[in-house]
Amino acid sequence: MSSLTEVQNWMFGALLEPGGKAQAAVADHLTPMAYLDAAQSLSIYQRSYALRLAACMREQFPATCHALGAPLFNDFVETYVAALPPESYTLHDLGRRFAGFLKDQRPDKEASQKEVWIDFLIDLTRFERQVYVAYDCEGVEGGGLELADLETPDSKLAVQPSLTVAAYALT
Repeated sequence: MSSLTEVQNWMFGALLEPGGKAQAAVADHLTPMAYLDAAQSLSIYQRSYALRLAACMREQFPATCHALGAPLFNDFVETYVAALPPESYTLHDLGRRFAGFLKDQRPDKEASQKEVWIDFLIDLTRFERQVYVAYDCEGVEGGGLELADLETPDSKLAVQPSLTVAAYALT
């Protein structure tokens, strides 16, 4: 009997790598249904999982998706997830490494003169990630922070956790 962690790792691998080494052990881990065998059931989850990840990334990076077009963006997401699989059970962190991935995969990586449009896409992706994180960041609604007004002394002023300072290649 496998431990729960081993089964979870197997399932995660099976979802991210259809047809991979996990495929051979499908019958060991999944129970067939009346109308589908274990491999067919897994196949449905594999397609659904990939589609869910792509949808999540489109929600986190709508402007990047628009700039690239959905088909090309989805191709980048598929390559990204294969190269850097999710590290967390939550999809909130899914796009955390996307800008770095795009930077590492840029086609002009070795060229002395970089393409401006690639810098734009990388910066756009970084910006969208910062907005996404800032939106979910704890603020005054969490109870620990107070909004300043004109009467607030300087000694009581504090930076909100959502503040982000960034520099971009295109200025």
